[in-house]
Amino acid sequence: QSFLDLGGYDPAFGYYVEEYDLCARLIRHDQRIIHSRAITFEHRKVTAGRDFGDILYRLVRNNAWVMARYAPDEHAADALQRMLSRYEGIARRENVIEAWQRARADIDGSLSGQPRTPLSEKGWRRLTGAAAVAAHLVPALRRDDITSVHLIAEGKGADVIAHELTQAGIRLCDQAPTAVIGTLSPGPLLDALARDPDACAPWSLRHHDGILARR
Repeated sequence: QSFLDLGGYDPAFGYYVEEYDLCARLIRHDQRIIHSRAITFEHRKVTAGRDFGDILYRLVRNNAWVMARYAPDEHAADALQRMLSRYEGIARRENVIEAWQRARADIDGSLSGQPRTPLSEKGWRRLTGAAAVAAHLVPALRRDDITSVHLIAEGKGADVIAHELTQAGIRLCDQAPTAVIGTLSPGPLLDALARDPDACAPWSLRHHDGILARR
C-alpha cells in the first residue's frame, strides 16, 4: 500500500520497479524497507532473453535519473560522475561500451527533465548506505580496537564504505589483518560472507537493523 500511496510504478525506468526510486520516496516520507531473513525468496537467473548491454544501459540511465531527482545539490555532480566512471569500467570490461555510450547520450537529453525533489543530507546518507555503515561497521571495529582494515569483494558502494572508514580514522591498508567486505549489495555481501565468515560486514543483516536502500 505504501508503494501505491507514493505514486506506484514509474514505467519510464523500464523495470518492474526501480528500487532506488522507491526507497528514495520512502525515505522522504520517513519510511523504510527492512531486510529480513524471516521470509525467503528464491531468485533464479536465466540466460535466455538477457542482454547485458541493455541491462547496463538501464542501470546507468536509471541511476542518473535517481540522482537527478533525489541527490542534494552538494552531492549531485560528484555522485553522477562516480557512477558514470564505475559503469564505464564495467562496460569496457564486459565489452558493451556502446551501451554505456547510449546511456550517456540519453542522460544528456533527459536529465534536466527529471522532477527535482532532493533528499536531506540525512536522507541521502540513508539512500547511499553511508548511514548504515556508520551505524554498524564503524562502531563494531572500534569496539575491537581495530584501526586498519583491507577491503575484499569490492563492488557497489565500495567508495561509500571506504569514505566512512576514512572519516572515522580507520586506515585502509592491504596488509591489515582485518577484512571488510567492500560491497553494500545484499546478495554479493552474503556470498562474500559465505566465502570468508571472519570478514566484517559493512551493514547489519539482522532483522530491523539494515536499511535496504540499495540494489
